[in-house]
Amino acid sequence: MLAAEWRGILFPNLSDDEFADAYAQTVTFSLLLARLDGISFEAGRSLTAIAEQLSKQHSLMGEALAILTHPRWAQHLSIVEMLRHVIGNVDWAEVRLDDSNAYTLLYETFLAEYEPRLRRESGTYYTPDLVARAMVTFADQILKTRMRKPHGLAARDVVVVDPAMGAGTFLVEIVESVVATLRTERGPDFVPQGHLRELFAERLVGFEVQAAPYAVAELRLHHLLKNRYGVEVPRDEVRFLSDALDDPDALPLDFGQLYGVLKEAREGANRIKRQQPVMVVIGNPPWRERARGAAPWIEKRRKPGHQISDRRYRPSLDEFREPGQERRTFNLSNMWTYFWRWSTWKVFDAHAEDQPGVVILITPKAYITSDSHAGMRRYLRETADEGWIIDVSPEDFRPEGPTRLFPGVQQPICIGIFARYQAGNRKRPAKVHYLAVHGTRDQKITELLEVTPDGPTWVEVPAGWTAPLRPAAHAGWDAYPKLSDLFRWKQTGVNSNRNWVWAPDPHTLRRRWARMVHASGDYKAVLFKESDARTLDGVYPPVPGVPSSHVPLREETAEEPRIVRAAFRSFDRQYLIYDRRVIDRPRAELWHTQANNQVYISEQHAHKFGAGPGLIFSALVPGVDHFNGRGGRVLPLYEDPAAKLSNLVPGLLECLARLVGMTVTPEDLLAYVAAVVAHPAYTRRFGEELQVPGIRVPLSLDIGLWREAVTLGREVVWVHTYGESFVDPAAGRPRGIPLLPESERPKVVSAISVDTEQMPSKISYDEATKTVLVGEDALLGPAGRIAPVDPRVWNYTVGGVRVVDHWFGYRQRSARRKKRTSPLDDDNPLWWIAEFDDDLFALLNVLGRCVALELPQTDLLDRVISGPLVTVENLHEEGVFPAAKPRRKRPASASISPLPDL
Repeated sequence: MLAAEWRGILFPNLSDDEFADAYAQTVTFSLLLARLDGISFEAGRSLTAIAEQLSKQHSLMGEALAILTHPRWAQHLSIVEMLRHVIGNVDWAEVRLDDSNAYTLLYETFLAEYEPRLRRESGTYYTPDLVARAMVTFADQILKTRMRKPHGLAARDVVVVDPAMGAGTFLVEIVESVVATLRTERGPDFVPQGHLRELFAERLVGFEVQAAPYAVAELRLHHLLKNRYGVEVPRDEVRFLSDALDDPDALPLDFGQLYGVLKEAREGANRIKRQQPVMVVIGNPPWRERARGAAPWIEKRRKPGHQISDRRYRPSLDEFREPGQERRTFNLSNMWTYFWRWSTWKVFDAHAEDQPGVVILITPKAYITSDSHAGMRRYLRETADEGWIIDVSPEDFRPEGPTRLFPGVQQPICIGIFARYQAGNRKRPAKVHYLAVHGTRDQKITELLEVTPDGPTWVEVPAGWTAPLRPAAHAGWDAYPKLSDLFRWKQTGVNSNRNWVWAPDPHTLRRRWARMVHASGDYKAVLFKESDARTLDGVYPPVPGVPSSHVPLREETAEEPRIVRAAFRSFDRQYLIYDRRVIDRPRAELWHTQANNQVYISEQHAHKFGAGPGLIFSALVPGVDHFNGRGGRVLPLYEDPAAKLSNLVPGLLECLARLVGMTVTPEDLLAYVAAVVAHPAYTRRFGEELQVPGIRVPLSLDIGLWREAVTLGREVVWVHTYGESFVDPAAGRPRGIPLLPESERPKVVSAISVDTEQMPSKISYDEATKTVLVGEDALLGPAGRIAPVDPRVWNYTVGGVRVVDHWFGYRQRSARRKKRTSPLDDDNPLWWIAEFDDDLFALLNVLGRCVALELPQTDLLDRVISGPLVTVENLHEEGVFPAAKPRRKRPASASISPLPDL
């Protein structure tokens, strides 16, 4: 009941688990606030009395403490009294909190110890003070130099909002900026008491959903005002324990006087959202991905035929959706995109259309290049007059630790600034500038503090409405045709939406299936992991050529599931329960076209590239995250299992034959692509260009280079597919695992233990002896040792992911996974089976062959690029481009053959 009331007043979208966390943080930090304010916890003093005294200085936190610790709710919670005892017995006089930043350190320490998972899952990261200072200074300069506000943030008509204020870092820096501006004008010792009180009471707005950082923000701001500047804190303030993304017209439930202050806070927050014009929104909102349902007010679609004027009443993601990209809009369902939409709505849409303003946020930088955010880029160019992108992660995904502004964060991030100076000109795209900040963390912060809107290092980005918000690639790159334009049918791989249906061995899948089938009641649903697409009671239509049961899973009794082999990750072939009832998106079209001559290209088209080859090839149907665990798409070579219907755009092969002077078959073109693209030198050479994802292929006009590339590329595909495709014994490509020469081939130095007690949990490498160690030396036996293994094989990466280490991660004692989807995920291989031995040797040989091919591939690429090329313009002139609209499904005319059993 308490959770329901708390939701009704403050946070309508709060789950029970989130309420439990909010409860813990609120009680803990309310008691901390009380002690830091000098309130005594002497014996016999009730929590009600403590809360009442706390309310005199911190009304909202005081009332929250009184409600949450009321005997009606807390009489059985011994932890509340324990917190009171621990916090009450700390000698706070000995705790050095003479600086407002010390409160932030207190909160950071609390969060790290209390629940580190909370930070990762919520995407909440404390902004370094100097980064916030750089962003505040930049906003202040825009106001002064672009918006005719000589006092910048100190101007009395500039209302500033941090929509996710956390511990108040940005708000503190805004206060300091205001004081600095006024002191520049009126003297170094001037204390702008009236200005600060007015700023606090009316213009310095903050929203925060978590009680702990909200309390820390209050402490910091009050400390700053009273202790640093000697100014009394005004009674009225505009910082709210409230969710900026909630609907301001959704009325809270009426619980009478019990929740009086909390209701007033919610109503005050809603007035700001609905009525208060805002000139600046600044901050670091949560970065949580996969947040569908977290912001219904913003996620809700608009009615067909809506007018631009409708934007005034509500922000909607519709403004960030680009026609033709509907299949990718699920990538907009994350917290940072929601906050971008709320922020731009509040500044640019919610009030007068000619209102000037600026939005400046630090968030993941996917929006600057991804197709999913094309509509967001259009909106920003339509609505703003000028923009700046400060790329603080030019290293992109998984940058080296010392280069990260947020040490524990692997996501590439940027600072985005968009400003409007007058009525937006929707017919002229905003001018957008780009700057990459390189170096160590300290070097980046130093450079950020020196960046100005008119600095000399900005580079202008392309002006197209949806063009990437980063500099254009060099002219040569744009002249290369896109791989995706050469193939008609492309789609994502098999998406099971549950981990337990994949495993490195069939035995594990059979055990998991049996546990799920024989489970009863609600536990069966827990094991299965129901979704919108698949339920225990669902009956799904069969796919031609693939047997399908008409029995819902809740009634299933069969002991043996249908198991097939598939391409789980790059160079990692695993097993899959192929049953439509347990796979959300089985991609039956891909399975129907699997045959001896079929090759599937795996391309990372939606995320930045890391080190490694530009493409991967597989003879097995790939999973959705096949390339490097982060999505991607599949481009089949053929559209039918008989390999009669090529998936290439019409006229391409004939055009290439005319231009190059030789017959080009579908296999020839695929081999050419493999030779030129599928090696690390390609991604190194075009690293900057690949910041905008999507492979481009330099097509040579030289017949000699074509013949060389086709020969080399056939070997590349043969190696990638473990000797299953492009087999030609006469050319040295027999069917079976491509082995290294005898003198270079890895051999067993000591066997990997098959004892269940010694199931390996670690893999490592000794570079001095070129030895891979599987497991650890112990009394029961030594670790398995395999040598020689070239260091380049051990360090071989695809998309920045080390292949051998990643492969082992699914076969160790406790499998490493990004996300646990079911208790069945914990049922892993029980011992190191012979198949794992075979697969590891196959993997080391295959990667060794890939490494051996890199030098001739690099040399070939250099010569191709330096010679004459087939350009996009040539393909237009020849009538090949523009190609027909790409297909995302196998054409219905293609014949269907049954899927073979394992």
